[in-house]
Amino acid sequence: MIKSLLTSKTQPASPAKVRNVRDIIVTAMEKAGEAGEYTDDELQAIHSGGDEFIPELHQLAHRFARRKLTPVFDLAGALTLLGQTNVVTPEQNVATFNRPLSKDEAVLCPSIEQIQECAEQNKAGTHKWILAYASALSFRDQHLILGTDKTRQPNYYPGVDWFLKPGEKKWADAKPEAGLYLLDMTPRWNKTNWQQQGVNIATLGDDYERADERVFAQAVVAHQKATGNRLFGNVYHWGRFLDSRGYRVCVGLDPDGLGVDDGHPSYDDNDDLFVCVARKSQLRALIA
Repeated sequence: MIKSLLTSKTQPASPAKVRNVRDIIVTAMEKAGEAGEYTDDELQAIHSGGDEFIPELHQLAHRFARRKLTPVFDLAGALTLLGQTNVVTPEQNVATFNRPLSKDEAVLCPSIEQIQECAEQNKAGTHKWILAYASALSFRDQHLILGTDKTRQPNYYPGVDWFLKPGEKKWADAKPEAGLYLLDMTPRWNKTNWQQQGVNIATLGDDYERADERVFAQAVVAHQKATGNRLFGNVYHWGRFLDSRGYRVCVGLDPDGLGVDDGHPSYDDNDDLFVCVARKSQLRALIA
């Protein structure tokens, strides 16, 4: 509460001062919205009481300013364009991984133009684009949360823990950036080596990339929990990470759980090593 922030041991704030500070904050926020910025000097001016200045008020005003000035992602619009079954919402990710969602922090998001293009491709029947929220969870985090009990799906594959060994720590403990990601769940380019898959992706344009396998993993298991269906079922997405053997990490979901494996980049005759293509999320927005 603003009143508690203004109350000191020596001089509690009067009701009039509480109202005054509240009015100053509102005025400053309106100014920030018009100017498109909010400087430290303006924040300091919110409470110019010299020794009475309390740092928590500065933090509070900064949080208010950030929320006012940061765009809000139109999740309802995305649901309308793509359809409910093609969106893994933040709430579905939270329900799967039991990690709270911060609505005060801007996260990565695609543009509405990207979503519209993907929706059109879905309608044409050539792609299976989904929009999925992913938390900042490493493979180790995900494995710890979901466990390996296949009677309580979604789960990680029982008995497969090579990627949790010390030699794989550098990538297995790395966390993706939280955000909303567009992923095409149409498997592409099996029987193609890893480098050539990358060349194929590059021909699609600068806006496309190989999906982050940690994001992919969260998307398929959260979708399974929400719908009971498996995306990219029974085949692997060949990801970005290089493991301790010099192989590229791959992940896939089958009836026994989410498996983490690897494949040498030169493999060009494997029926199961596909790639999930993603659109680059480069905007930042709050999720309402």
